[in-house]
Amino acid sequence: MTSTNNRPLQNQSVSELVHLFNNKCIEKKKLGSYGASTKFRDNPDDDYWRMPDTFLKDPAPRDEIDDLDRRAREPPFNFANGLPPDYLEFLRTTNGIYAIDRADDGDEIFRPAHLVELMDEEDWNCELLPKEMLEDCDVEIDWPELNGLIHIGAGGDEGYHWLVSPHTTKAAIAAFDDAYDKASDADKEKLEKAANELYSGLTEMRRLEYSVFRVYHWAAQIEAFASFKHLLEDFVTGMDEIKEEDDDEDEEGTENDDSDESADKET
Repeated sequence: MTSTNNRPLQNQSVSELVHLFNNKCIEKKKLGSYGASTKFRDNPDDDYWRMPDTFLKDPAPRDEIDDLDRRAREPPFNFANGLPPDYLEFLRTTNGIYAIDRADDGDEIFRPAHLVELMDEEDWNCELLPKEMLEDCDVEIDWPELNGLIHIGAGGDEGYHWLVSPHTTKAAIAAFDDAYDKASDADKEKLEKAANELYSGLTEMRRLEYSVFRVYHWAAQIEAFASFKHLLEDFVTGMDEIKEEDDDEDEEGTENDDSDESADKET
């Protein structure tokens, strides 16, 4: 999980992050570093694997943005102020990020506006501080279930990305405060450390108007982010991590080739 105290791209705009992510994906010939990510080719036998010129799209049509914003304001989502500004900036930059024309057919990171799904509930809790951050903390937080979600991601192996309603987020903050008030001084310090790592502090966490989560169906943990922009930053930095992994694999492959050559010479 990305720490807010270690966010090298925090000062980049959403538009800059979108283009940076696209450039890294083109460089790696992969759409993202998490989940089921296809390795594209320049001249494949099947066009499904063909490397596109870009993973970005034209800006979302105004009427599609307005329709999604209207739906987000209605129950049970109740985004009283409409879609988050950073997500709106994303849609005005690119209408989703995906590889093929049919964005509902896999290999996508973010859906286009007309395919964004609004969900009443999901079988996860609104863990503003996920369990993995509180493993050494003797505190039980009664997080509420996720209700009122805007599902902006691909789903499936590509991951679920949710913007969670203000109502559920406020209930999660209240659950945290209840546990915090009952915690020992030592555990309060651990809770404060976790909130600082993810949200830059308790005050910032308590000011959340909505919450952001990512989950993969094969993962046991849910990931929380301070904002949609924070999630986008994580996708960009994730591409650097996979680059390092690929470099390591290339080095291992070279070592194996050298070993094979040595064995041939000995033979």
